[in-house]
Amino acid sequence: MSVRFAWSAFVAGVVVLAAPVVAQERGDLEALLDGVRSIAAPGIPGALAVFGDRAFPVVVGRVDEVRLGAAVAAARVESGRVVVFGHSGYASTDALRAGDTTILVRNAVKWLAPKLEHPRIGAVGGWAAALRVAGFTPRELHGRDAYAALDQVDVVATPLLSLSDEEMQRVAEFVERGGALLGADTGWGWQQLAEHERLETQPIQRWLALHGLAFTTAYVERTSEVGFTVEGAPARTWNGEHALDLLVASASKTKTSAAELADAAWAVSFAARAQPDVETPFGARLGRLVREHEREIAATDAKPLGADRPLLRALAAAQSLKLARTAPDSTRAHPAAADFPGAVTADSVMQSLDVDTSIGGWHSTGLWANPGARVAVQLGTEAVAAGLAVRIGCHADELWPDETWRRMPAITREFALDAASTTAANAFGGLVYVVVPPNCKAGRVRLVVRGAIPAPYFELGTTSNEDWRTIRKRPGPWAELASRRLVITVPSRVIRELDDPKSLMVFWDRVLDAQAELAAIPSARATPERFVLDRQISVGYMHSGYPIMAHLDVAELVVDRERLATGAEIWGFVHELGHNLQVEDWTFEGTDEVTNNLFALYAIEKTCELAPGHHGHEHVDTPPSLEAHLASGAKFENWSADPFLALQTYLKVRDAFGWEPFRAVFAQYVVLADAERPKSDAEKRDQWIVRLSRAVGRNLAPYFEAWGVAPSEDARRSLAELPPWMPEDWPKR
Repeated sequence: MSVRFAWSAFVAGVVVLAAPVVAQERGDLEALLDGVRSIAAPGIPGALAVFGDRAFPVVVGRVDEVRLGAAVAAARVESGRVVVFGHSGYASTDALRAGDTTILVRNAVKWLAPKLEHPRIGAVGGWAAALRVAGFTPRELHGRDAYAALDQVDVVATPLLSLSDEEMQRVAEFVERGGALLGADTGWGWQQLAEHERLETQPIQRWLALHGLAFTTAYVERTSEVGFTVEGAPARTWNGEHALDLLVASASKTKTSAAELADAAWAVSFAARAQPDVETPFGARLGRLVREHEREIAATDAKPLGADRPLLRALAAAQSLKLARTAPDSTRAHPAAADFPGAVTADSVMQSLDVDTSIGGWHSTGLWANPGARVAVQLGTEAVAAGLAVRIGCHADELWPDETWRRMPAITREFALDAASTTAANAFGGLVYVVVPPNCKAGRVRLVVRGAIPAPYFELGTTSNEDWRTIRKRPGPWAELASRRLVITVPSRVIRELDDPKSLMVFWDRVLDAQAELAAIPSARATPERFVLDRQISVGYMHSGYPIMAHLDVAELVVDRERLATGAEIWGFVHELGHNLQVEDWTFEGTDEVTNNLFALYAIEKTCELAPGHHGHEHVDTPPSLEAHLASGAKFENWSADPFLALQTYLKVRDAFGWEPFRAVFAQYVVLADAERPKSDAEKRDQWIVRLSRAVGRNLAPYFEAWGVAPSEDARRSLAELPPWMPEDWPKR
């Protein structure tokens, strides 16, 4: 019997407990947390979703800086038990030596085998050494037959996400007949390394979910310097099942505080998005509720979905997962789609296009897919194995943590182009793209797209301004203006009267070329940057990434060359473009919002027409007081907390020596060998100060130290032969 068939059969026979076993859960937590006040956080643990009546969080931290999620969780499974840690590093001797982690692991083994004074433990991988530190004598299990000897142990300790179907079948049978599983793995880390696999399809994920636990791709942030502080038992509403009980009761007018409802909505939403592609009791319950409230789950500009409707917010996550797994032929328009991103009444077309796969990322097609409409993509058999995909929708930001949604939180969808003909559909519609993976070697690929609607699309070097005056009338509700450096996505209403997109995109190319010049990288981008305008974005006024996201209130500005060229309003865009050029090796603590502004300023100086004495940003024109910083002791924590104060540190060097030393130093980092890369934040500071000093031919160590950015003694000694430098206008003290 295959493991997948066995699990399906098990689901059919699942008995959902009518009442939560509160007393039992409390006793379980007391046993697991006895003597535990804090535990380690090896690296960045992944968050575990908890949503079963017999599952519970053990140790929690913050997820998305707002809510709490489990770093450690446990569950009773049939006659057996499970404890899961959210990072593979917990199966290491280093982690066990921090805080009370050893005590927690010791308690976990005792809880997993409560009737045995000396349980037989089988250990795979690093668990053997870790368990010895905890005072046990495990039997090491090796190789392909590691899980064949489970009848000879009481507890198996193992990595989880690497389990094959066959191995998982053996582990599942072992636990369900009374054995115990101690596991650790990192959901987000596994997913980053697994290019062609999905977390929700992994054997352990499918099995754990039947018992109310799941790995996720979210991070759990530390709550203490060591890792996680343990302050009593986690609230029961951090379990998605119990949180859903609360939300359903609140919809029946049961009095509950707004804060409790918000936490419950988050817990349900988080657990809903972690459901694998196997039916679980929790998932089935959510499905029934989604069907009951289908027409109500709609966030629009006129009627946002906020904290006053917590049940609907929670159900939106379950609905989103359902939509993401709905076959194209069964996909229908979402009730909120016409409001955003939009819908139009127009005839679809058949369009052929060539895609240059040497350029990665999204390739615009100039086509729009209406909500629920089926789009067919055909390509030659030689390109089927190239790893291409078709994407519908550019508004890739997901809004789950936001307190209010003015559009639905997740509205895009991708389909692998792994057959000669692929049908795609998105309940929300959107612009159509062909997605090319990094380092694709398929050359130029010919595709045919059917079922989509023409949208305004300008391509510098291909589309003339004259042709554009016809193209801009195309019915698609979103438009794109593109060059080899940048693609801008705005509502079509913004460009209906735009007469000269050519000069606009030439200007933007000059901006990006200037930034590339300072960064010492080729001006031709391997993947063009993208600006996407959106009704609501995941964080900030704008944010960097691919694509760079901004709110609709700058839609007119981003396509207005005259306003941009003054330099007075371009700052936000060049600031975010600068973020995309930052390199970890020279971005040390306190400079995340600083070094990107060097590229912003350089681009403005090179391409804009600023009035004398202006730099495009008020805090650059009138920066924070250096005198006040020095008078308060020039503390690093103050310097690192004030980006425009810290920016002066760089600009005074620029004022004295020009931009060329910066370009020279950035060029050094471009070709830096791995062995030379800084390994710590202190090394990042040292390398930057030493490299910039040598580039200007002066010792900048005293200068940086005067700001509060102290180099090491080794760095100081390495610069001793250079004459020290301080600005002529440095305040006298």
